Order: sequence, then structure tokens, then C-alpha cells
Amino acid sequence: MTQSAEVISRIRVLVVDDQALIRRGMTLMLAVEPDFAVVGQASDGVEAVEMAERLRPDVGLMDLHMPRKSGVAATREIRQLLPQTRILVLTTLDAEEMVFEAVRAGAHAYLLKDANENEVLETVRAVHRGEFRLTAQIAGKVMDQFRQLASRFEALPAGAI
Repeated sequence: MTQSAEVISRIRVLVVDDQALIRRGMTLMLAVEPDFAVVGQASDGVEAVEMAERLRPDVGLMDLHMPRKSGVAATREIRQLLPQTRILVLTTLDAEEMVFEAVRAGAHAYLLKDANENEVLETVRAVHRGEFRLTAQIAGKVMDQFRQLASRFEALPAGAI
């Protein structure tokens, strides 16, 4: 394989986090993998949208709590502008409301920052393939919410739908 073909086949990632140390750590972790190319780093949601539009990454690695524009708002805008770009949320926020907002905005995966390196790398690859991923803790919240919605649906009178 020629070098140009190798570069084209790499997963292009945009790293978005307001903490410089996290951005740098994620970038270094991804850079040593032969199938990744970090195409940019953004420190807030406004930069994320601008950079995504310009760089057209395959995957955005997105924090949620950021200045100027949240990761949820940035995810929503990026998915509207670039439906082929997939978003992996990587955050410390595990509140149900944030999880559902991120999923509604178009996130393909939701990991907490206590995920191990292999879990992050494999999730980026899975999201690039079009898969959806949630950590076990987040999946539990989604399942609980689904059960609550299902029981409300079942409680509706016949013909109400």
C-alpha cells in the first residue's frame, strides 16, 4: 500500500474538549495507532463546529460541558451539517438528562472519561463502522428510561394512540 493510500484509509478524528490536558492526551493516544489521524483539536463547541465543517472528520470525540457552546449543541450542528461525521461523547457527565440530550442530538456513542484506553480506541473504530456504543453504566440508564416509557405507553387507554 502506498503512503497516500494508507493516509486515506485512516480514521480522521477531531478531538473536542475544553481541557488542554485531555485534548493532548487523547491526541497522543490516537496518534500512536496506525489507523487513526487526528485532524484537529477544538477547545469548545463553537470551534468544534467550525473545525468539523472545514476538516470533515470521520469521528468527533466530544466532551459535553464546554464554554461558549455545549457538546450537545455542537453535536447537533455537526450532525446536521455533516451527517457522515459520527460523534463519540467522552465526558464525566452521567446524568440521565445529559445522556438523552446527547443521543437525541445524534451521538453514536457515550463513554465516561474513566473508560480505559482500549475501550476508547475500540469505540472510535466501532463508531466509524456505524455501530452505536454505550458504557454499561449508561446502557443501564437507557434501559431504565425505556422501561419507564414502555410502562407509561402500556398504561394509556386503548385507542389513545
